[in-house]
Amino acid sequence: MAKRWYSISVLSNYEKKIAEQILHAVEQEGLSNEIEEVLVPTEEVLEVRRGKKVTSERRFMPGYVLVKMEMTDKGYNTINSINETSFSKNQNNNNLTKNLENMNSKSSNNKPTDMS
Repeated sequence: MAKRWYSISVLSNYEKKIAEQILHAVEQEGLSNEIEEVLVPTEEVLEVRRGKKVTSERRFMPGYVLVKMEMTDKGYNTINSINETSFSKNQNNNNLTKNLENMNSKSSNNKPTDMS
């Protein structure tokens, strides 16, 4: 079975914490061959604060963590066992795949933060 991208619904503002918990669970369960990558989709934006230009990180898919994995019962149950997570109800992953391809085609400065 091929590895595909899946979106995991999480509580907003807990994306990085949940991504770290997923990575920790993958290490404990020995699922590194099934779960390849965990991403929190962010981008760097330039803001003006008090007259100064400041670079900050902005989530462009708040409330979601992206996981590239081979869908198996063990991998699914490992991710679902983490509190405040659930696989998205939307089974149309074509839009997600297109968005990830678009992100990868942008310059390296705008790539999402890799939590792995």
